[in-house]
Amino acid sequence: MKLTFEELLQRKREAVLRNNTCERCVLCGKKTDVPIDLPIDRRDCYVEGSGQLCRDCWRRVYGE
Repeated sequence: MKLTFEELLQRKREAVLRNNTCERCVLCGKKTDVPIDLPIDRRDCYVEGSGQLCRDCWRRVYGE
């Protein structure tokens, strides 16, 4: 079975969550589902110069 990039990324995120190696939100400290080794250009809710945000903080800050 061949996986798409999104499926592979999702599996990696699930594995990372199990291994406790995810980024934390720079505002609230909540764990995100973003692996610490994921390049920043592939991340959602990342703010250059500040760091990783959780989705809740991203929505509060950017209103999306």
